[in-house]
Amino acid sequence: MAEASIDGMGFFDGANAGGAFRLSEAAQEDASETIDAWRIELRAGSQIVVARGKSGANYELVRDEALAAANKGLDLMCLRGAPPLAIRHAAAEHVAWWSERSESVIRLLSAPTITLGAPKVTVTGGVPVLPPVPVWQESARYFRLSQLTDDLFDSFRNVYLALESILDSLTPQRTVRPKEGEGEWFRRALTEADKVVGLVAHAPEGAADPVEALYDELYSSTRNLVFHAKSTRAYLLPHSSSQRRAVEETTRRAARLYLALAQEVIHLRPSMSGWFAGFWRQSLEAIGPRLGMVVTNDASPFAPDDTAVNPSGGALVELDVNRAQEYDRPFEHAFLGTGPGNEVASLGRITRVCSTVDGEPSAAAIPDGELLVTEVDRFETLLVLRARNANEPKRDFAS
Repeated sequence: MAEASIDGMGFFDGANAGGAFRLSEAAQEDASETIDAWRIELRAGSQIVVARGKSGANYELVRDEALAAANKGLDLMCLRGAPPLAIRHAAAEHVAWWSERSESVIRLLSAPTITLGAPKVTVTGGVPVLPPVPVWQESARYFRLSQLTDDLFDSFRNVYLALESILDSLTPQRTVRPKEGEGEWFRRALTEADKVVGLVAHAPEGAADPVEALYDELYSSTRNLVFHAKSTRAYLLPHSSSQRRAVEETTRRAARLYLALAQEVIHLRPSMSGWFAGFWRQSLEAIGPRLGMVVTNDASPFAPDDTAVNPSGGALVELDVNRAQEYDRPFEHAFLGTGPGNEVASLGRITRVCSTVDGEPSAAAIPDGELLVTEVDRFETLLVLRARNANEPKRDFAS
């Protein structure tokens, strides 16, 4: 029977699936909850929450169900008087396990991120033209808060309020007869914004009517669902995987639209330098055939100048590497490493999973907690290599 654990919390332990996620801080005491046939567990001193239960036979389903169960467990633990804890960076690092046909599978996700910087371009000659002096406007406060928060839904709320504030400066809502409803005003305000910045570049690709497309996405499909919680209406629950990527995309779209309006309305000109997604894709296509993945039990602490994945001579297991394009997004390209479970189990404790290029270490995923594999049929590592432009609006959130 498959067996593995992290910080002493078993993976399978009578269940066929589960997930382990990093917490905002270590638990102060042991705790557990059982919800909908899922058992959620904390260990004192561990910064990991484990959720195990019955789930389907694929990674995506297990990942989402385990994360949902873990968050529900933390909700109830908080209501019982335990210190509030949050799951951090679940989209970038976690461990998931499940039973697929007759095989047990453990998959470790790692998404290291590189920040790309582009030099500023200086133009000389001609007659210099001084830009208008920037004017402070309340919308700038909301936008700054949207960039400070580590929570996606908080960021969306604030960037939406920034957009609402700057649109209000263009065309205030009618509050006397004939009064104007919130949605009616927002649609009209977007129509006015179209005259200022042109919404074709800010609407979803291929939208026949940019104003209507942005109204549907920003107001109907996101703002209304994030700002409400009644069971009789559609709503979005914070920290849930369901529709999270759609909210991420909408938040970025709203931020880009706000910055375009801020440039015209309050004369704030953000840095325009950066790399295109195609540059990152081409870069990874070049190294893809040379990319390797290695699992080790080497006990050395991570050092960025290491020239070996096991600097103190720990045992190694090499994984077979293939592209996993189903997990690709702009500036994100995925590779899946797969290895025999018995070979990985022979390592005992897994201390790091490293990617290599031409045999040289390139990135290391260090599992939080003590990850022990005793018996499993297949071990996998999903490596998502991400890049971000240094000056772009925030797009990665811890929760």
